[in-house]
Amino acid sequence: MRDRVKRWVDAWFPRIWWLPDVVASVLGIVSTLLLTLFGADTTNMLLLVFGVVCAVVGLVVKILQMGNYRQAEITAKEKADQELSNAIKAKDAEIEKATQEAVSLQAALKAAFLPVVHDLRYLAACKSNKREAKLVQLVGTALGMAPMLITSAEKYRMVVYRRESGSGLKTKLVVMNYFAPPGNGRDEEPRPFISGDGGRGDKVLAWLAKAHKPKFIGNVADETDPDWQGSGNGYATYISAPLKHEDRVYGMLTVDSAEPGDLDPTDERVMRLLAGLITVGFQIRNGTEK
Repeated sequence: MRDRVKRWVDAWFPRIWWLPDVVASVLGIVSTLLLTLFGADTTNMLLLVFGVVCAVVGLVVKILQMGNYRQAEITAKEKADQELSNAIKAKDAEIEKATQEAVSLQAALKAAFLPVVHDLRYLAACKSNKREAKLVQLVGTALGMAPMLITSAEKYRMVVYRRESGSGLKTKLVVMNYFAPPGNGRDEEPRPFISGDGGRGDKVLAWLAKAHKPKFIGNVADETDPDWQGSGNGYATYISAPLKHEDRVYGMLTVDSAEPGDLDPTDERVMRLLAGLITVGFQIRNGTEK
């Protein structure tokens, strides 16, 4: 019975919060009036008793109202504490998840980059007439690590372009090597970029001349890239990283994928690291780093 009454009060009190004040005030006025008019008249004992009862009932209503206010404050505080506790738990879970993902990414990067670092050591140790072959091997090793580095996409292709001087004054970015997962439909060899074509070649080579960090386009349909004039055939998102030391351009590392959202900013950071290792390989190959 007590619980039923409590549930009824909890349910209805917010709707009639004004009623206890009104009742207490009316009863107080009635009791004061009756006691003033008939307090000294013993012949009106019934009215006197009624006045006392009104005063007592008004006091009880006021006390109950104060108690309900207090209970409401306690309930509100408990609810706020619970919401705060839930928010803290959710944030802790989010931090824990991010930490686990970071640890997993670090382990994956270490496993993927270690073979490339080993190839760099062999490249630096070998004779100059054998460095070209070791550089080609290093690039192949780097591209072979793509499945460990690009984990959120299936229809992707990673390419290493090498800068070469062509006939006349033309400069080219030729395909040194590329990788696409078997069966994903992206195994056709990419086209080179050639200066003086008035389009994609001029755009890319001009960007490389001034770029010092990767370019990430999440969706070619939504994002305008003034430094790019690619065909867009087979890909909807891409990351391009310059292979460059100071102002010397060695080439470009790219990865593109068929669906928007396949690549993300984490992939951009990975490409920056991989491009850095490949760039060191070019520096060793050209004798700029002993």
